Amino acid sequence: MKSILLKLSGRASGLADVEPVLALFLGAALLAVFLSAFRQSKSNTDSSGKLSLLWTLYDHFTHLARALMLVALLAATVSVLRGYLRQSVSNFQRTHGRVTQANYDAVRTIWGAEQEQGELKVEKSSGIRSRPIRSLRSDTR
Repeated sequence: MKSILLKLSGRASGLADVEPVLALFLGAALLAVFLSAFRQSKSNTDSSGKLSLLWTLYDHFTHLARALMLVALLAATVSVLRGYLRQSVSNFQRTHGRVTQANYDAVRTIWGAEQEQGELKVEKSSGIRSRPIRSLRSDTR
């Protein structure tokens, strides 16, 4: 049990290091799901008669376990989807976005071989010519 909790906390801290805002919102969403499930299951209990302390503790434990299982299921689903998405992105980056030899040969066929470009020079003029500004209006008074 300790190793599972350490692994989960390690993954959570890894997510918080890489994407802190996403980790914050994901943690808030999981907390909201937990509180909603826990309160909903507590409100469904029948409090018409007095139960013994043992049955009350058992009832609270089952509600807590149900809410924790729901959060764990959602967290595991998000973790699996995150791993699948990371694998898909790395596969896409490996197969796309690079210039392959076939693409390079096609470019050389279309535009020819590489050419050396000479230095570009900028010539500055020594003086500034000014011209009088003409009026845009044709009706002069």
